[in-house]
Amino acid sequence: MILLKKIYFYLLRYLKVSNKKCSTEYGDIYLDFQNDGISQQLFYHGTRESDKVDLIKHLLQPGDGVIDCGSNIGAYPVLESSLVKKDGYVVCIEPDPRNVKLLKKNYTLIDSKKDLIEKGIGNANYIAQINLNKKTNISRLFSIKNPYKESGGFVKKNIIDVEIISFEDLAKSIKFDLKKLKLLRMDIEGGEIDVLESLSKCLEQVLNIQILFETHPDFYTIEKLDKIFHNFFEKGYKFKKIISSGSFDLEYLTKFNLKVSKKYYSDGFHRYLFENVSNDIGIQLMNNKKPKLARYVLLSK
Repeated sequence: MILLKKIYFYLLRYLKVSNKKCSTEYGDIYLDFQNDGISQQLFYHGTRESDKVDLIKHLLQPGDGVIDCGSNIGAYPVLESSLVKKDGYVVCIEPDPRNVKLLKKNYTLIDSKKDLIEKGIGNANYIAQINLNKKTNISRLFSIKNPYKESGGFVKKNIIDVEIISFEDLAKSIKFDLKKLKLLRMDIEGGEIDVLESLSKCLEQVLNIQILFETHPDFYTIEKLDKIFHNFFEKGYKFKKIISSGSFDLEYLTKFNLKVSKKYYSDGFHRYLFENVSNDIGIQLMNNKKPKLARYVLLSK
């Protein structure tokens, strides 16, 4: 069955079919047949990151607001809209023009109050360069550098300029009750640290927000993590939930004194949910590079 779907996918690409509405666990959404990225897995399997999807389904209720950073083609915004309903709010943030093209089409499927911002998000307002990777879900800003590699780990090709907005200025522009913002979701290839830095300066404005993000430890230093998370810990935030990466070995349960709350099988990997992880252990899990131990982190009060 999967083989037939792969043949069909590449047949549609050969026939230059741009997009097609398909059924997925996020809802019925338009998938991209001309660019490599998340659409392929969703077309083949109808599912992707089902562990993160499960978390989001337990976090949102009708009337809630969501800031979705790295919206890609719009799968998560469509899911989030289905949970927050017509009185809720979803703002989509995406800088890659290849994704934005289809995001605009999936944006029409969002029934809640909504906004679409064709920018990146960070800790200041500036013009940045973005590396348009062949896979449209892993493009990264040049300002997000790997401190352990020469030239920040970049190969300069397929570069465009994009506008970056800080979280502080984003919050000022939102025409929705900030106290009803319940979720900040991020998958922005290492840029999450810059966003957390900006968010930490205006936590009093978004008192009820929870932060769910995919980790990219190659772009972290322990000093940077300690500095930024200190601000969150002071405001009562903690590592409410952490989901392990596919490379997590059970020996780390003993090493970090972790207890598994739930087991997932997602994207071909066994992953484990840990709840109420201590501050120091949470930072160690996030910062561990070889192997990567933490895939998703939920910061919450």
